[in-house]
Amino acid sequence: MQRAVIAVLATFAFAAAPLQAKEPRKAKTEAAAQVRCGSPVGTWRNQMGSEMRITSYDPRSGAIQGQYRTSSGAPGFYPLVGWVNSAPAQPGGSNLTTYAFTVRWNQIGSITAWTGTCVDGPNSTGLRTLWQLARPNSQYDWDHILAGADTFVSP
Repeated sequence: MQRAVIAVLATFAFAAAPLQAKEPRKAKTEAAAQVRCGSPVGTWRNQMGSEMRITSYDPRSGAIQGQYRTSSGAPGFYPLVGWVNSAPAQPGGSNLTTYAFTVRWNQIGSITAWTGTCVDGPNSTGLRTLWQLARPNSQYDWDHILAGADTFVSP
């Protein structure tokens, strides 16, 4: 199923006329600070090789901004906006930082939204997400929303 979704994404990405986005400037603090769930500025990669660069994070509001480059064929970086939210840890339970972010695929016309939870490990940080991609053009009316899962890591 996941391969079928990826194949569909790749097909739609090549068939569309994407806008070539400029490469984002790297945040000056990216190299200085290690990426952690509560400090997300930096580069993240998913299991397919797509790259998410979070370039700004406001810890008071939880707002994040950055750029996203997919490995499925749409060239360049695309704008990313979202939120990081963490509640005070509850005793006796599992406590994780939650994320939600979206990417607007410009002239392709699609939008992808991810939601998930983040875990800080001893050697890397992992962000487990579910995503939905909504696209305006398809051969079938039942085929406008695709769904899947991604795991992003930042070594």
